[in-house]
Amino acid sequence: MNELYKKILNYATFMHRGLVREDNTPYIEHPKRVASYIESLNIEDSDNLIYAALLHDTIEDTDASYKEIEILFGKEIADLVLEVTTDDKEKAKVGKLNYLKDKVLNISDMALILKLSDRLDNVRDLINANKNFQIKYSNETYELIYHLIQNRELNNIHKEISREIILKLIEYNNLSIEQIKNLNAMLTELNNDLTMKRKLDK
Repeated sequence: MNELYKKILNYATFMHRGLVREDNTPYIEHPKRVASYIESLNIEDSDNLIYAALLHDTIEDTDASYKEIEILFGKEIADLVLEVTTDDKEKAKVGKLNYLKDKVLNISDMALILKLSDRLDNVRDLINANKNFQIKYSNETYELIYHLIQNRELNNIHKEISREIILKLIEYNNLSIEQIKNLNAMLTELNNDLTMKRKLDK
């Protein structure tokens, strides 16, 4: 943990002070997990992505601003945070799901890694949510992942994170038989792609 990481973590912890997750744990634990997960992916030159993960909800959920983050931590980090920040006006205009579908197709590859890692942590955390929210969020995630895989060329990191999300959705079993069937088909395709990549890397 370098000095910049500590500085950003302290800032994010302060900005999220008093906020909690569904299970009443401090909200900062979520961005910390997302940052840790991205670090575990061993992506080349990913420091700024890890730092942005710690900050990814600050503009959206706290008094932090893009300008403040840019001044404190640099433009590249601030830009990544802004890319994954929800535009409330646009979301209200087109609806949350349509907004998210459009966003995942148009953000940068690095921002998509962050967005998918964020979604994966939220899906993993569904175990702490009530059944109605589990079903609602699982359906939203299914629609989002299905749309993403069908409409964007993904790199292998995107595919790996999408695979992890799909495995969790299947595990929770909150979806229809047809949706589970589609998830299994996507999972097979992703597994084949990732297996081929590993063979080529040898």
